[in-house]
Order: sequence, then C-alpha cells, then structure tokens
Amino acid sequence: MFAGLLSIFVPHLLSAIVLFPIISYVTRKASLLVQSFLSPLSDIPGPLTARLSRTFKLWKIFKGSFEDTAMELHRKYGALFRIAPDTYIVDDPTAARTIYGPGSHFTKSLWYSAMAEGDQVDLFSVRSEILHREIRRNLGRAFTPRLLLDLEPFVDDCTTILLEKLRSFGSSAIVDIDQWMKCYVFDVSGEMAVRNLRSHVFDRE
Repeated sequence: MFAGLLSIFVPHLLSAIVLFPIISYVTRKASLLVQSFLSPLSDIPGPLTARLSRTFKLWKIFKGSFEDTAMELHRKYGALFRIAPDTYIVDDPTAARTIYGPGSHFTKSLWYSAMAEGDQVDLFSVRSEILHREIRRNLGRAFTPRLLLDLEPFVDDCTTILLEKLRSFGSSAIVDIDQWMKCYVFDVSGEMAVRNLRSHVFDRE
C-alpha cells in the first residue's frame, strides 16, 4: 500500500519541484510587464531593456560605467528616468525634501543596508522610519543652537592654537595641512567632549 501511495504522489511531487521555479519566473515577468506598461509610473522614460529587466542596471555597474551611463541618460531623458523596472533616478534639487524629508513616504532601498556596520545602524543606513526618527531625536539634543553656542569657545581655543602653530613655520614652509587638520579636529572633539588636557596641535612639530 505504501509503495502504491509513493507511485501516486512522487510523480506529482517531482512535477511540482520542476514547475515551481518556472511558474515563479513567469509570474515575476508578468508582474514586471504589468508594472512597466500599466502602472501609474509607466510613462516615466528610460531604455526598453531597463523597463523589462534589472540586467541593464547590473551590467552597467559590473562594467564600472554606471555613473557615465546615468549622466548620458539624464541628457537624453531629462531629470527623471527609469534604470530598472522598479528603480528610478532623479536629478532635481526641488524633489530632495519630498523624497528624503520628514514624513516622506519613500522607503530607503536595501542599498543603504550595505552601509551599516553589522547590526549597528546610523541615520544614513537605517531604513526604518520609526528607528530613524528615534536616532534623529537623540542626536538632535546634542546639536541645538543653544548648545552649539556654548561649545563655540572650545572651538575658538583650538583654532587660535592651530593658527599660532602654522604662523610659527613662516610663509615659505611646506606644511602637511591634511595631518594638521586631523589633529585640529581631534583637539576640537576632545575639548567639547572631555575638556582635553593636551593639545595634539600644540605638541605636533
């Protein structure tokens, strides 16, 4: 009896295993076609291959020519064009607040997750609107106009030390300004955070 059941169900199971990826692929392509030609965004211009598949975008990224292609397509199609069936590129400063501003209904793509360090997210990499709001609220307390004004004397002290040190070298000296600015930023951060007891700029030769 068990062998009889196997003879009945196994062929159907094998057929389902074979057909499932095919059906999934066809369904996905049908969905892309509907989205490309019947959705409210179907009138957004772009290459035909980009309308039907992500292959166009992925190939340009693989070749390392995505940025050049984007500039070329902007010249051809204008400020807004399609780069994949569900991906669009916008070059319009007036749209920045609509897309990225508070209360925006645009959710960040998975691309931003690659910018996170493990499970640690920041304002740039976080995709959840609720978590973004919490992080922004906590950080905002450290950057109120009143607090920034209170911290200004610490910045002024470090700036004075830096300028005095640079002037001591004379006008003909060759200075590695990149390293000096790194020390300056370190000093400013230390002054604001813990009232740094030692100046890296002052001690640097």
